[in-house]
Amino acid sequence: MRTNNHLKSKIKDINNFMANNTEPPKDLFDAFVMELGVSKLLIPAVEDDEGVELEHLESDDGLTILPLYTDDEAYDDDKMLLGHHFAFYAEVVKDCEFDGAVINMGTDDMFVPANIMLPLSRGYDDFINDDDIYDPEELREIAFSIKNEELVRFIENESNFNKFSELAEKLSRATLLNVVSGPMDLGELDHDGIVSALAVGGFDLSVKTEGKEKYGLLFTSFDKIESTCDVNAGVNYLVQISSLEKILNYILGNDLDGVILNPFIDDYYIPRNVLVDLYYNHPEAVNDRKYLQGNFFAFTF
Repeated sequence: MRTNNHLKSKIKDINNFMANNTEPPKDLFDAFVMELGVSKLLIPAVEDDEGVELEHLESDDGLTILPLYTDDEAYDDDKMLLGHHFAFYAEVVKDCEFDGAVINMGTDDMFVPANIMLPLSRGYDDFINDDDIYDPEELREIAFSIKNEELVRFIENESNFNKFSELAEKLSRATLLNVVSGPMDLGELDHDGIVSALAVGGFDLSVKTEGKEKYGLLFTSFDKIESTCDVNAGVNYLVQISSLEKILNYILGNDLDGVILNPFIDDYYIPRNVLVDLYYNHPEAVNDRKYLQGNFFAFTF
């Protein structure tokens, strides 16, 4: 189920300023745009013999726009709803030369012009040789040997609590791990301890719930995972190399509230607003393309 609660909160704040004929503060508007870029929104669609057609509208003043919705509750019609990352809608607006999109038409009526949408399309612009991408065997070796000692020393030092600008620098030299789990018998699915996402229908990131907040869990080494996971709980745990860009895309796109590094051990919390900043403004920490296959394979232990 789509929630987009963080995006909805920013929309509400902006509309409160607009209702009082006051221009929203720049930092609020910037935060809205960044949340928009990591959101997954819904669009009405009609299916016929020729395929699926996305709904688009023409306003009274001649603007051609996409009607987008944050969740099912914001839509009061009976057409089929499809969900896509916002970058997809930015591409549609670009290719079709539309004027923009409106979010939650009839309630929030948040108009997003094309000039704001187009820069939010993300992708790899630079060429990367396939030989530079780690294969599953190399990823497995790294997963069980990586220590990230510099990062560990940083998060273990209590004086570094909330020093997120310095954290970005440490992350740019780190390789993080995450844990996936499931009740399935993996005995016939793994090859030399390697399990393909295709073989099991995909993996889910481990998440910790604290009250109303949810956090993705990331680790600095396999030792930290072993110290945390109960291997006798009847659950099959697997370790993955984190492609940080893809992990952040998942966490932010699914409306999680942040990340915990080495949960139950170091418990270093990274809140959502810091993750959004990392995602957009620190490519040196996020876009290590050698790990592009990291989320497609997991390793038994």
